[in-house]
Amino acid sequence: MKIKNLLIAVLFGGTIFSCTTSNNGGAITTEKDSVSYFVGNLEGDRIRKSFEMGSADTLINFDLYIKAFTDGSLEKEFKMDPDSNEVFIQNFIKDLRAAMQQSQTDSTFTTSAFRFESSRLDSVSYLLGANMGKYMTKNFKEQGIDTILEMKLMYEGFVSTIKKEALRIDAEDKQMMVRSYFIALQEADMMNKFGENKAAGEEFLAKNKALEAVTVTASGLQYEVLKEGNGVKAAAKNTVKVHYHGTLVDGTVFESTVEKNEPATFGVTQVIPGWIEGLQLMSVGSKYKFFIPYDLAYGTRDQGNIKPYSMLIFEIELLEIVK
Repeated sequence: MKIKNLLIAVLFGGTIFSCTTSNNGGAITTEKDSVSYFVGNLEGDRIRKSFEMGSADTLINFDLYIKAFTDGSLEKEFKMDPDSNEVFIQNFIKDLRAAMQQSQTDSTFTTSAFRFESSRLDSVSYLLGANMGKYMTKNFKEQGIDTILEMKLMYEGFVSTIKKEALRIDAEDKQMMVRSYFIALQEADMMNKFGENKAAGEEFLAKNKALEAVTVTASGLQYEVLKEGNGVKAAAKNTVKVHYHGTLVDGTVFESTVEKNEPATFGVTQVIPGWIEGLQLMSVGSKYKFFIPYDLAYGTRDQGNIKPYSMLIFEIELLEIVK
């Protein structure tokens, strides 16, 4: 399920004000329905504003734009294909920019004075709509969005916004609602793929904290003192030199300066949260073993050999405070 591209494009979640309603795209009764409609609404709003910014909204024939968008979204045969008319569109945009530049230097020159032939405007309107419908559908299919949205409702939201019609439903913050929905889907997908890592880590930590040698901090970090040093204690502002040996809960070594015989140097705050907290417990000369819950490690991020929800075990020796 590829949803991160849409997450980057739409931005963030809220609360629906209205309830069940129906129209051409079908009834809107579920969160999925609402999100589908709002995705189209947000994209339509973006396109409409882009036209208005360039005053092109006074030139575009929106009836033809919507007709062609619908043809594209339903993958119907076009009366004019946008791919084979790319030069035609580019020439129009070039002429439009030239006219806009003239309007910036001549106060008497307005959009209505662009004087583009109506046949040319109709063709451009159709081609722009066709291009939008064709490639929105293509991109959504490639990203798998068509399997997690009600596409008819998404298209309806887009068309209604382009036509400046009243929305069937509204929300306090549509962007937040959309973002929250996709984050929840992403988290469910991650849990389905890597939930075993989370369960294994939680089981290990539950047993480990009962050991006499293990101390548990308020954050959930667990540690065992292998050797206590008598040097200066590390602070957040410091840069430290350390040796470390990192393993997964099953004993797999994912990184070790000990095996390489090459100590590492870095700022105390430039590492994962479990390390930041753990280093500040240590004095120079100390060697601790840390048992780091996934949320104090890399969380749900995939780090290659460290998969999402992985609990990590580190033996760390604080060799020196560099500065």
